[in-house]
Amino acid sequence: MHTQKTTKVIAAALTAVLAVTALTGCGMGQSNKKGGLDVSLDHSYSATPLGFEKTEDSYTEGLVGDSLLISSYDDKFMSHYYLYNIMDGSTKELDLGDLGQGKDGVTNYVNSVITQPDGGVTFLVSSYREVEQDEEYSYENLGMRAEVFAPSMNHTGTKQITTGDDEEDLGYGEIMAGPNGGYYTLKWDDAGNPTLTVLDADFKEVGAVNGDYSYVEKVIPKADGTALVSYQDKEYNSCFGKVDPSTNQITKIEIADLPNWFYGITTSNDPNYDVYLRTVDGLFGISTAKNKCEEIINWVNSDFMGNNLDDVFQLKDGTFIVSEYGMGEGDYGNIWKLSPRDPAELKNTKLISLATLDLNENLARSVNTFNRSQSEYRIAIANYSKYNTEEDYDGGLKQLQNDMIAGIVADLIVVDNLPYESFCNKGLFADLSDRVAGLSSDEYFTNFFDSMKYGDKLYRMGFSYNVRTMMAKQSKVSKQGMSTTEFTDLVSSLPKDTKAIDDMNRAYASYMLLYSNSDAFIDREHATCSFNSPEFVKLLEIVKECPEESEDREMTEEENQKYWDEKTTLYINDKVIFYPTWISNISEAYNEQFQYFDKTPVIYCGYPTLKEGSNGSRFQPDFTLAVSANSQYQDKCWEFLSSMLTDEYQDNLSWTLPVKKSSFDKLAEDAMKPVTYYDYELGKEVEYENTIYRGEQEIKVPDMPKSFAEDIKNLISGINETSYYDEKISTIIEEESQKFFAGDQSAQQAADMIQSSASLYLSEQK
Repeated sequence: MHTQKTTKVIAAALTAVLAVTALTGCGMGQSNKKGGLDVSLDHSYSATPLGFEKTEDSYTEGLVGDSLLISSYDDKFMSHYYLYNIMDGSTKELDLGDLGQGKDGVTNYVNSVITQPDGGVTFLVSSYREVEQDEEYSYENLGMRAEVFAPSMNHTGTKQITTGDDEEDLGYGEIMAGPNGGYYTLKWDDAGNPTLTVLDADFKEVGAVNGDYSYVEKVIPKADGTALVSYQDKEYNSCFGKVDPSTNQITKIEIADLPNWFYGITTSNDPNYDVYLRTVDGLFGISTAKNKCEEIINWVNSDFMGNNLDDVFQLKDGTFIVSEYGMGEGDYGNIWKLSPRDPAELKNTKLISLATLDLNENLARSVNTFNRSQSEYRIAIANYSKYNTEEDYDGGLKQLQNDMIAGIVADLIVVDNLPYESFCNKGLFADLSDRVAGLSSDEYFTNFFDSMKYGDKLYRMGFSYNVRTMMAKQSKVSKQGMSTTEFTDLVSSLPKDTKAIDDMNRAYASYMLLYSNSDAFIDREHATCSFNSPEFVKLLEIVKECPEESEDREMTEEENQKYWDEKTTLYINDKVIFYPTWISNISEAYNEQFQYFDKTPVIYCGYPTLKEGSNGSRFQPDFTLAVSANSQYQDKCWEFLSSMLTDEYQDNLSWTLPVKKSSFDKLAEDAMKPVTYYDYELGKEVEYENTIYRGEQEIKVPDMPKSFAEDIKNLISGINETSYYDEKISTIIEEESQKFFAGDQSAQQAADMIQSSASLYLSEQK
């Protein structure tokens, strides 16, 4: 989010800009025309799928020579470990002894796989027995053993580590190989504080590592006896450092151009780099000798999603192996071999630039799908989050805005969190109205697109959404789309022992009724507002009546139980009227309604509104895209936008609702089906019993009727507003309302001051 000072600077600069050109170049795999956003296909790798077919329960565990170590489970929940030879495609299963449920109720399972520096692998196998006594079940710990394999993957022996005694139990997190045959592992105390514990070759504790860390993510032992480590310091910043076994101290290593947030260091086979680390954007190589960090692979340029990758390994020939997660039901991902692209392959590629502050997962998936389908065009992403620092979390936002002011505009721009109207008023975005007009209201919720219009033009477009709304008993609220006056009158008339919204302290009420509802008092097309209206004054007065802080005190177990017993029946017993909610999943919405209102008829009444014809509910788009008015690739940009309106995209969304009606109907149909799970003891699919708790009482949730999904669909069809959070407006409201809450001015005086400041800010956006 941008700050108040930054907004003033940007607004002033926008006023001074008379014309902005935005061109994106092409040729040689990069954009190089003046005025455009400079993007390239640097660090682009081509991928070849390996022959190993991943299943739902298969995972890559490590690289052993030229083979991948892969684990999987069979239909009896028995674990298996395989070596998949990357060169010839052969597969060999390792013999780890009895795994799974064995004789006399004993279960054996692998709880840790440790790849050794010399290329060998150690498997830690734990055992327990289920014990039944007086119809109660408990588990008897039978200890842990190590199955040791040499680099040749010949089994070299079994070592019993513990026998099951409590004092010998290894209650650790992941155990990682350390230098000199030892190990490191995290151990948490009762307060939840971790210690990087040192274990010897027999897994006995011999020390602890000191230093400024709150979590250690990975350790890579080095030949000199030290270990490189990725960790978080006590401020939870991503750090890179080393552990010296002579002092057992973590020391941070300052590396130039190290990404602000990273995870997962892995071994390097390139003499130029000590290790590799990952971000959602790419793979980076670190050289401690040269004190540098360099990007090696750009995930998007290589047709991968950075947050959808499981493991990355480097082979001895310098190529990489990447294991990715699946993207939907029945898709379990793949394992790929990556090699640098031939420059000739990219020579005549035309680049469509896309600027964003944060790469949304659904957007990244769409970019990859689009790029893999093209031969002449590719989308290249400029992720401005790289400008964020520990000192300035808004660095990316400021840089993106400053670039656009200067005329450095991408072909496609994710406009969420930007001063959107300012750029619309300057003519930076193409009007998509005519293109969207071809979409049928029989096929799409076209009101979703209409809700994003600025005046009569559509400058940005979304592809899925959540619904932000409130529900209440029909006996308490009779209609959707309450006016602000109707809402404030209802709240003012409530009995003293009845709340409008649960846990509504002043800060929460300000967010719900003032900041998040501020757009109800703004006409952005004409840059006017009505914060000095009687309706807003009344909202200020209602917020002031809320307690300044929520009650927060230590409770006994009995008090805590009573609190939650009452909390689950507040709406049923008319102690609270409005339940704020986000609808992103039909099944969850149904369970939530039953949880708090039982079978009582409810209405999704929405939030108070001043917009004519509004049902009070608002769309919250997953993300929105604008197209540069001066892009030479507008038709191709529209082709990309259209790809996110297809069944392939709309049918595979998670925790966001589709804009395509047939996709919504499929979700509704799936929501009405019973949920099942595979019972390994019975050897078949078993229906999961859907229950909720009210207090200590477990209650079965009735099957969802078709009418519920139809009600949600009708609710969506009637929405004509989109949630819009403007940090500058919120800051103005907060600063002036605090003076009213403190008694320094009246509600009307505060509203007048908000009106004055907000009017000036809006006029600067024209």
